[in-house]
Amino acid sequence: MMQAVHSGVHPGQSAVFLLLMMDMNGSDPTCSCIYSTLTFLSEHAKKYNAKVIITFDKPLWWKALTIIESQSEGSDLRKIVLHMASTR
Repeated sequence: MMQAVHSGVHPGQSAVFLLLMMDMNGSDPTCSCIYSTLTFLSEHAKKYNAKVIITFDKPLWWKALTIIESQSEGSDLRKIVLHMASTR
């Protein structure tokens, strides 16, 4: 299906990695768990020249968006793509 929709040079095979769970409280008002997660992912993306796409449920997505938008324009955290999990 993807070959029918896209044309041009194929950039290569994608990869999905599952990382260890962070045992921290996601409802912490300081959002330290979410900030730590975003920072960790940003550092790994920079190291491997990759793009970070992370999925959160709505409450965590909102906190992550707030954190990302509070960063300066040049921050690596601003390169992270947030995806909200569907609530079906």
